[in-house]
Amino acid sequence: MRLDGRPASAELAAAMLAASVVPAADRAVHRDGPVAIAGGNPAVDGWMPARATLRAEGAACLDGLLGDWVTAVWDPVDGCLTLARAPLGTHRILVHRTPERILFGTEMGQLRAAGVPMHVDEVVLAEALARAPTTIDETLVRGVRRLPAGELLEIRPGPGTVAQRAFSSLRGIVPPLHGPDLDAAARAVRAALTAAVDAAVPDEGVGVQLSGGVDSSAVLGVACRMPHRSVRVQPISMVFPGRACDETPFIEAVERHLGVRSLRLTPEPYDWDHWRAWAARAVELPVRPNAAMTHTLLRTARAEGLPVMLTGEGGDDWFHGKRYHFADLARTGRWATLWRQSGTARTPRGMRTRLALMWHHGVRPRPGGARPTVPWLRRDRLAGLGLDERWARSAAADASRFCSADHHGRWRPSILRASGPLFDAFRLSVAATGTGWRHPLHDQRVVRAVLGIAGSTLHAPDLTKRVLRAAVAEVLPPPVRARRDKAFFDLEVVLAVEAAGGPAVLRDGPLVRDGWIDPDAVERAWGPVSAAAHAGRRPAPADDHIVHLWELFGLHTFLVSGGITG
Repeated sequence: MRLDGRPASAELAAAMLAASVVPAADRAVHRDGPVAIAGGNPAVDGWMPARATLRAEGAACLDGLLGDWVTAVWDPVDGCLTLARAPLGTHRILVHRTPERILFGTEMGQLRAAGVPMHVDEVVLAEALARAPTTIDETLVRGVRRLPAGELLEIRPGPGTVAQRAFSSLRGIVPPLHGPDLDAAARAVRAALTAAVDAAVPDEGVGVQLSGGVDSSAVLGVACRMPHRSVRVQPISMVFPGRACDETPFIEAVERHLGVRSLRLTPEPYDWDHWRAWAARAVELPVRPNAAMTHTLLRTARAEGLPVMLTGEGGDDWFHGKRYHFADLARTGRWATLWRQSGTARTPRGMRTRLALMWHHGVRPRPGGARPTVPWLRRDRLAGLGLDERWARSAAADASRFCSADHHGRWRPSILRASGPLFDAFRLSVAATGTGWRHPLHDQRVVRAVLGIAGSTLHAPDLTKRVLRAAVAEVLPPPVRARRDKAFFDLEVVLAVEAAGGPAVLRDGPLVRDGWIDPDAVERAWGPVSAAAHAGRRPAPADDHIVHLWELFGLHTFLVSGGITG
C-alpha cells in the first residue's frame, strides 16, 4: 500500500506472491489506487462480503469469526486497508513500513522479494539467545513486525495514519475463582469440542495425528463418534520400536477401544539439506527434529487422499490444570480450598511438600516466571542493548494486562513470546505442504468454554487434564484415561545435532564470531544432554538445556543459510 499518493505496483505484489513457499490456488492481483493485493479472488473467498460487513459493523464482526484465518480488506470508500488475524490463529501477517509505503505478507520471503533488507535485529537476537523475548510483534529481521493474533491494523494513505488495536474479547475472559463443578465443566467442554471437531472434518475424510496421549486420543475419539457424519477418519501414528518414547501400547489400546487401525510410521533422519534450503528460501528457522516428523505424517495423509490432518495440539495449553490459581486463592483468603488443592499427603514429609507448594505458588508466586539464565551467553556482548529495561517494561505490561494470576497463567505471555519464532517456522513449513492442519482443542469455542472454568476445577493434585479426561471419558480406553506419563523426543534432537557435526559446528559461525556465545560452555552443556538422551532418560533439571541448545543451532542456520546480515 502506497502512503505517498502514488498508485500501487501490481508487479511488486505479483513478485511477492511468486516468492511464497505456501502454494497459492489463485495468483490473481487485485489493484485499486494505492493498494495491490496478490492471491485470492474476492468473488470466491468472500472479500467483498467482508468489506461490507466490516464497514457496517466495524471490528466487532471479527471477534466471533471461527477458524484460523488472516484477512486483508481494502475499502476504497474511506480509503482504509484493514489487516487482521484470528484470535487463536497460526497464520501470520508480517508488516514492513517506510514513509512511502507499507508492505505486508504472510511470509518473510515475500518481503525479501519486495526489497526489504534482511538485516538481523540485534536486540531481538540477543533476547532470543537469552530465552527472554519481551515483545510478540518484533521479529529477527530489523524493521519487520508481526501482527499479534486477535489484533488488526488499519492503514490509510498519508502520514501518521496507521492504527493497531485488539479486537478479540477472548483475553478479556477472566477465569472464575470457583465453579462450575467437574460434571458441568466436562459437559460444556464436550459440547464445544464436538462442534469444533465437526467443523474441522471435511466431507472428503480426515487424518488424525494419533500419539496415544490424552489430547490426540480425545480428538480421534470424538471424530469417530459423530453419528450424523459418515466420513473416513484415519489415525496416523509415529512409532519408535525399542525406544523409551515409543507409545505403541497406548496406540493399540485406542485402536481396540474405537475399532480403528492406525497407519504406523517410523521417523526419518533429520534432513539438514532440506532444512538449510528451507531457511534460505523461506528466511525462517529450521524446524525442530520432533516437529519435522509431522511432515512424514502429512505426506502419508496426502497419499491416502486425505486433505486435512487433525491434531491434539492445545491440550497442554488450555487443559493441563496448573497451579496458577493458587495465588488467587491465597489473595482472597480461600485457605481451605488452597489446602485441598495442594494434595492429599498426610505424612510429615508430604505435609511439608504441600506447605511448600502453597508458599511457592500461592503466597510468593512469580507470575511471569524467573528471567532465564543460559551458561553460554557472553554477558559483555549484551551491554548497551537495554535488555534489562525492556524486561522490566514487559513484566510491568504483563502485570497490568491481566486481572488475576490465573488469568495471566492461562495465556502464558512469556512462553508465547519465547516460542513464537520456532512455531512460526513450523506452522509455515506445514502450510507449505498443502495439507490442512487443524487443531480442535485450539478452537475458539473450546477455549471460551475452558476459560469459564475455575482453576480449582481444572486442577487435580495427582492428575493433569482432569476436565478433558472427564469430557471424553467414554472415548478414551482405560490405559489412556489413567495415563500420567509423557513421551519426550530428546534423542531426535541429539541425533540431528550430531548429524550436523555437533556443537563444534557453531565455532566457525556468526554467533561465536560476533561474540554472542562461548563455544566451550556450549560443549560443556551439551555433554549431559546428549548422554541422557542416548541412555533413554531425561537430564537432571539443572542440565535440561535441550530446548535452548536446539535454538542455538536453529539461529545459526537461520543466520548462515537465510542470508541474514548484521
